Amino acid sequence: MQKKLIISLVVVAVSSLICAAQSRNAGKPSAPASVTVEIFLADAPGINVDGGRWEINYELSMVTDELLIASIKRKEEEPRGDLIKQDFFKGPLKSIDNRKVPLTIPLDEEMQNRLRNQPPMPNPATLTAQQSRDYEKAAQNFAFRAVVEIYDGRLRKTVIVPVHGTWGYDTFPEARFPIQIKIKAEDTFEVAYPKPPKNGQEKIIKHQ
Repeated sequence: MQKKLIISLVVVAVSSLICAAQSRNAGKPSAPASVTVEIFLADAPGINVDGGRWEINYELSMVTDELLIASIKRKEEEPRGDLIKQDFFKGPLKSIDNRKVPLTIPLDEEMQNRLRNQPPMPNPATLTAQQSRDYEKAAQNFAFRAVVEIYDGRLRKTVIVPVHGTWGYDTFPEARFPIQIKIKAEDTFEVAYPKPPKNGQEKIIKHQ
């Protein structure tokens, strides 16, 4: 009897915690549970040649508009913000499956709360100076930095491709970022970064 009572009390306690968490999040907008950065090697001289391989060393951070604007004013590199994950990937290059790497990076509760509490993008026509400052402090951006080392089986050499991108959450609410790389010749390449969704509004960072 006593054992059943203890089990019942535990169940009630757990249920109460779940209800409390649901209550805290009630009415809040949803936030993505993860960020997906998909890197695709679309073309290279040795795209179908055996022996090709690549390595991706990357990090994903979250940074506010306020920090981005401050770095522009000081003419510095973009700030790294708060690190979400730093990792690497290694793999062969031959089939289409090997040439597309989806990096799925989970977001913890703190990061998700930052996104939930972000105000909507203000209307520039009615924006006051105080509203602008408040928005800049709360607006979150995903900053992705990577070095992609691609060994091309035809060139018989490694081509190093730096990949840098910063994307606003209000422009990319699904937190999905497709990146396409093409190696054109021995030391030339191009990187295509994600564009805002068809109905999305591209954020432009300005400062006076």
